[in-house]
Amino acid sequence: MTIEMPFCGGVSSTAQTAGLQSRTWEFESLRPRQFNFRTMLFSMNPKAIGEVSEGCILAAFLKAGAVVLQPFGNNQRYDFAVDVGQRFVRIQCKTGRLRNGVIKFASCSLAGGRTHRCYHGEADFFAVYCPELDSVYLIPVEDAGRRGVWLRVNKARSNQTKNIRIADQYIFRSVAQLEERRPHKAEAAGS
Repeated sequence: MTIEMPFCGGVSSTAQTAGLQSRTWEFESLRPRQFNFRTMLFSMNPKAIGEVSEGCILAAFLKAGAVVLQPFGNNQRYDFAVDVGQRFVRIQCKTGRLRNGVIKFASCSLAGGRTHRCYHGEADFFAVYCPELDSVYLIPVEDAGRRGVWLRVNKARSNQTKNIRIADQYIFRSVAQLEERRPHKAEAAGS
């Protein structure tokens, strides 16, 4: 007896069984479908884009060996935390868009549709996924502007070097960066 079954979106398999004979599987094609991830991603709604970015960022942290903790629900000002030994580091995920040699992302959210709400004191780092470059960047929240951040990929046309964040300096390579770029804690006054 031969049974035809669809398998993995267009790839088919054949199972042959006859009494006590063993089963064999034949795969006609295992070639992945061709698609443009960037086009697909930017045609999604904003929540779906954020979920894809968060998934890519989580994958990068897990590949680096991080112990990742996720809060239950969407009521926290951070998307996940990373266990770095004696403390947890709060990470807020963002999607960066590559425009004119610069990765741009919002460093605030809109509360009630009108008020900009910063992440200072409520998250420790921004982890930014840039789909055009398929890369993750790690920026301390305290180093970020109140509304947005620009990470320069290409050299500035004006040759400006002051007050520019170079993207390569922020690329995520290992969990150790969470300790190296530890956010500065304010000293207690009057002690």
